[in-house]
Amino acid sequence: MPKQETFVAADGYENMTAMKSTTKANRSSTTESTADRPLVVVLEDDSANAWGLSLVLQDWGYRTVIGASVEPVVAQLDAQEAVPDAAICDFNLAGDENGVTAAQALRERYGNDITVVIVTGSSGVTARRQAETDGFPVLNKPVNPDTLHAYLPAA
Repeated sequence: MPKQETFVAADGYENMTAMKSTTKANRSSTTESTADRPLVVVLEDDSANAWGLSLVLQDWGYRTVIGASVEPVVAQLDAQEAVPDAAICDFNLAGDENGVTAAQALRERYGNDITVVIVTGSSGVTARRQAETDGFPVLNKPVNPDTLHAYLPAA
């Protein structure tokens, strides 16, 4: 029987529930707690891209928290008393925030052990320079799933 998986959203993204089957690719043990799975923050101002990436990450065995900016994501994480294991941040976020400043804020709050990947749809060197200064890898959209997966902690 499929299990229900709840996606946690922030910053105006609607909560949704998806039916997921328990397969070897998703999790080898049906008794393993969802809380034991690595938590990945997806910071993306395009809700369709955020949900799509969240679904892929869920298929890979990760829990996700998604949002368009840091503040609502932090509120969700703190409400759950959760610490992210990784963050995938779009470089171009709304307002004064960008993926690098967002990743820095997450690391400042939750520790430097958070794996960070910056993704960008622009070919500008600004994102790459700023991200590489802080040691964050930059992947161009559309992101190759295998390349992205290689940067994330094991699920």
